[in-house]
Amino acid sequence: NLERVRFIWCDLAKTNFTCANLQSVRFTHCTFLRTSLAYANICETIFRNNRVCSLDLCMCHGQSRNIRTLQVNSRPIAYTHDRLQINCRNLSINSWRKMSYKQIEAIESGTSEEWRKWKSWLFKFIDNNPAERM
Repeated sequence: NLERVRFIWCDLAKTNFTCANLQSVRFTHCTFLRTSLAYANICETIFRNNRVCSLDLCMCHGQSRNIRTLQVNSRPIAYTHDRLQINCRNLSINSWRKMSYKQIEAIESGTSEEWRKWKSWLFKFIDNNPAERM
């Protein structure tokens, strides 16, 4: 339980916060490189002026200004100002936006119909509810 802890100028490369309670934690001027927030509670977590190289958001939950989470059908979705993670696949928002139904089908068989149904709604949601820069 790291609730309300403050991390300032920390190198969090390869840090595993899997399943951690990060509620109301503040990360300021930290480096995230291959850092895992998988299954973590990020309610009201604050990220300010951080260097983010890669961040695993698989199944993290809660809302912060910098990481938004939602679920569409059975698919967990998390996004930052420039990254979108669906299930455990993390790509740039633009890469997901440009992805064809054929490419989606190659990632996971049987998902192109679901992508057809939810793609435009998902990007409208992201555009209307942007995450702040970390």
